[in-house]
Amino acid sequence: MDIPVFCTGGAPVPTRDPQRRLAVLLSGGVDSSTAALLLAREGWDLIGATMRLPGAAPETERDAAEVARVLGIPHLVLDLTDVFTHHVLDAFRADYAAGRTPNPCCVCNRLVKFGAVWDCLDGYAGARHLATGHYVTVRAHGDRALLVRDPDNAKDQTYFIYGIPAARLPFFHAPLAGRTKDEVRALAREAGLPVAERPESMERCFAGGGDYRSGLGQSAADCPGPIRDTSGRVLGMHRGIRFYTVGQRRGLGVASAHPLYVVRLDVADNAVVLAPREEALRRELEAVLLAEHLREHLVAGSCLAGKIRSYTAPAPLCIAVRNGANVTVTFREPVFAPTPGQHLVLYTTDETGCAAGSGCVAGGGSIERTW
Repeated sequence: MDIPVFCTGGAPVPTRDPQRRLAVLLSGGVDSSTAALLLAREGWDLIGATMRLPGAAPETERDAAEVARVLGIPHLVLDLTDVFTHHVLDAFRADYAAGRTPNPCCVCNRLVKFGAVWDCLDGYAGARHLATGHYVTVRAHGDRALLVRDPDNAKDQTYFIYGIPAARLPFFHAPLAGRTKDEVRALAREAGLPVAERPESMERCFAGGGDYRSGLGQSAADCPGPIRDTSGRVLGMHRGIRFYTVGQRRGLGVASAHPLYVVRLDVADNAVVLAPREEALRRELEAVLLAEHLREHLVAGSCLAGKIRSYTAPAPLCIAVRNGANVTVTFREPVFAPTPGQHLVLYTTDETGCAAGSGCVAGGGSIERTW
């Protein structure tokens, strides 16, 4: 699928050094802008690149272009309307219609940012190297590179970008590693970057920063239906199953003497099923691996740690079965509400015996079923 490319300030400058040509993804925010600032100071042959996405805030391209102008680097805009719609939005709609709970950020990063976009920038501008404003650490290990988890779960972003192809990870740059948000803002402020005080913005690629589900359009997942308990008793009515996720407690509109959680989305009956928290606990799940960074540890019998959400701490588990790309894992203790469509990211631990150390991304993939 071809990606139209536009340059906001004329044609890209000739490459001074092919080995030093690096593209940094500029979102118009302070993180990516400061990442570009730091890379420019390191002397990279730098290009700024902004993704044009359906529903994105209109100031994204304008602010990114202004940052590129201040830094004195070329700025490209990649029109990803078709690519993003195909890889992310269409798949997102299909997952919700099937009762799954997709994670669009993981999908976008793997297939769009570190797939189609990187391919385009490499072919169009000779950018073998790519950088983002993610707060992650890349550690060299022999002839390969590994993603290292931040011990602070609130800061760790490896969950979202685990899908970078292993062959490309040595050429990925994350200059904000080890820095705090306050430090990043201070750097941007001192350099006179126009986005230094810009507030945080999440899900900017969906509906201009609003609720991502509002950008999906109408579907069968919008039809009202019953809210039931696991015995089948009707507790109320829902406004469309796409507005609910497994593990959700708030906003259910159901009165109960005890807290209830969504434990299942029943697509066949267009029903949302609720139960007490303990009924959302699972020990085993099956996932399809989409990225493998430490293949030697992604085998039956390996004991690692796994995250099923970005903000949770990795929980101890062992790989019970490996069949092609499918892995079945057993958690040492039950985890809350793993759900098909979400992602499982696997990390090494002190007990893993990995020469790279603990906290490294071993691999990850999409959860297919739980029990």
